[in-house]
Amino acid sequence: MIRDAWPFGRKTGSFTLQWHLTHACPYHCRHCYDRSPREELGMPDARNLLLDFRAFCRARRVDPRVSLSGGDPFLYPGFWEIYRALAEARIPVSILGNPVAADQVRRLVDMGRPVYYQVSLEGLREHNDAMRGGGHFDRVMTFLGDARRRGVATRVMLTLTRANLDQVLPLGEQLRGLTGRFTFNRLSRVGEARTLELPTTADYAPFLHQYTLARRTNPVFGFKEPLAGRRGHHDRGGRHGPGDLG
Repeated sequence: MIRDAWPFGRKTGSFTLQWHLTHACPYHCRHCYDRSPREELGMPDARNLLLDFRAFCRARRVDPRVSLSGGDPFLYPGFWEIYRALAEARIPVSILGNPVAADQVRRLVDMGRPVYYQVSLEGLREHNDAMRGGGHFDRVMTFLGDARRRGVATRVMLTLTRANLDQVLPLGEQLRGLTGRFTFNRLSRVGEARTLELPTTADYAPFLHQYTLARRTNPVFGFKEPLAGRRGHHDRGGRHGPGDLG
């Protein structure tokens, strides 16, 4: 999003506000790094924040973009008012949240399709539901189908741990044709996630190699994890080998 243009500083055409509307969430995921209580903005303050954000972008001559997140952003009492205001202002908006029912997908479309809607999966059905709660996997798959039929672009995110390393590629095959992008980030061992384990260096490097190869035949796979980008550099002829990724 931002590129350096030395010696003239940084230039960008847009500025994205990732707005955590609420910490409320119906799930109790085992890898969640922050369950601390947070006070929500009331709607008057939320409206003022949006006005300030638009003024900030105008003053700096950048296009505003907003990513609504949480917790579960749909649990914020003023979610629909904020979403409608963004749609009417023609500000591109994305959603980082949980799967929602078909009627809520339809309501989003009626107001204005988001740029994309990102949900999370932590592996195949059994492992995912052990991490996020029973039935979550099937709810995500149903949501992805509903969103696709309504023309809503989706993304799927996975938190990579030692326990789900071998499930990433088969999950990507299940997601082929259902979503536009499937990415991962490694676990942040903070909060309750301290009880989980990261992949070892010996396992992670070959995984990245296999992941890179899988991208050649499955367009759903994307790169977000920083070391994955480094792996891609190696595969394009960089000097370092897999053992240097630790």
